[in-house]
Amino acid sequence: MRYFVTVAESGSFSRAAAHHHVEVSTISRHIVALERDLRAALFNRSTRMIHLTEAGHLFHERAQHLLEEMSETITVVREHNARPQGVLRIGVSPLLGRRSLLTALTPFLHRHKKITLDLTLTEETADPIGGGYDATLHVGGLPESSLILRQLGPLAYRLVCAPSILTNEKHLLGVNDLARSACLATTENPDWRAIPREGRVPPSLPPLRPRLCSRDVDTLYEAALAGAGTALLPEIIVREALASGMLVPVLEQYHWCPGETDPSIALLYAPKKVVSAKLRAFIETMQAWSAQI
Repeated sequence: MRYFVTVAESGSFSRAAAHHHVEVSTISRHIVALERDLRAALFNRSTRMIHLTEAGHLFHERAQHLLEEMSETITVVREHNARPQGVLRIGVSPLLGRRSLLTALTPFLHRHKKITLDLTLTEETADPIGGGYDATLHVGGLPESSLILRQLGPLAYRLVCAPSILTNEKHLLGVNDLARSACLATTENPDWRAIPREGRVPPSLPPLRPRLCSRDVDTLYEAALAGAGTALLPEIIVREALASGMLVPVLEQYHWCPGETDPSIALLYAPKKVVSAKLRAFIETMQAWSAQI
């Protein structure tokens, strides 16, 4: 269509070819194909000049409007993609918790006032495309896929309880004592792993019988604050409570992990030639946040 408009306005196939930096044969081939599709001749041709036919005049008028609208649309989309704005849909693993994530995202929202953040706590974070998300914050292992994966770092855990627990259960001196204690665990990882910080052989933990299991770490956090038992929770969730004394660390001679592998946090999103400004801004925020966890 652009070739046709240039030929119509310049009155020459050769001038149109020079304008678009292509061969004259390329211009001619496209015009012939266009006339075939329209089932109408667009030009009256002679050896020295060309003129628009009646159908050519009609098509030229409409084509000009279409190209102008297309140019405006491209400009609007480019400007939209260049500035962080619009709805950003993010799926977040429940293991990260609402409390800790909002601490990082509140400054993000203040900084980018034209972004609307649609945040969903979901266990289906391994497939952002299937979930309709721009990106997901995933915790744990991942299957092989074509997704872009940005490792944000390990998710450190702390074994904690309310001060009243240590007052009432003075026997919490070793890992074997956990079997007699009320434990609070995530549904996915009810078994814990203890690694000595001084490099000794890891102890064998007795089978734990959690008194409370939940997929929501915020629920376990609130239960730990209320003195319901000893909980293994991400450090980013309990850091403030430990600093204030509302929670206290337990068996600090060990490095604690849920399950068999050390969990890590990853940001997942679909491979794209151009990443939107709103997603780029979110990626930068999450990378800065991960440096603090």
